[in-house]
Amino acid sequence: MSHDRTYLHRILPAAAFLAGALLFLRLLFVPLLPFLLALGLSALLEPLVQRLRRLWGVLRSFAAAFLTTALLLLLGAGTVFFALRLGTELSAWSTRLPQAIESFPTLWNNALKRMEGWYTACPPFLRSMLDSLARALGESAPSLVGKAGSFLMEKISSLAAAVPGVGLFAVTTILALYLTAINYNAILSFLKRQLPPAWQP
Repeated sequence: MSHDRTYLHRILPAAAFLAGALLFLRLLFVPLLPFLLALGLSALLEPLVQRLRRLWGVLRSFAAAFLTTALLLLLGAGTVFFALRLGTELSAWSTRLPQAIESFPTLWNNALKRMEGWYTACPPFLRSMLDSLARALGESAPSLVGKAGSFLMEKISSLAAAVPGVGLFAVTTILALYLTAINYNAILSFLKRQLPPAWQP
């Protein structure tokens, strides 16, 4: 009997934790993601905050705000550099595009000649299969094009609709990062108190 009780004492908390984790991932993960990111970034900044406090003798709020601002400026500079680099590459690609378009008919004709030679060399049964496949593709091509167009328009509309949400997500993450970095120890203590006493160490 005591063995069964010990087993239940072990299995029930694990099952409750698993159920809570599944519920969290299903319902709360996306709304809490900005705060989880802020907590993770604050954990990365915490050693630097402590070192800056020892070196400069400043308050924790100043050190946390200073390093958070530096981190955000660094991330912003990286994003701007990536966007500029992407623009440069697209500009260089656009200058080469006319030349590529001019050479496309020649490449296409060469490919057709090779395919025609390969088709001619195929045995009759294989040519018959290829003819059937070509007819099937020709019949379904309009439907495939329509579906592809609808899919692209749907994705473009989804991206356009997601822009305000992305902006709100970024602003929420930035504000949460400032607040979490400044009050990191208090937040960590609060989260620790939510765990069972046996798990806290």
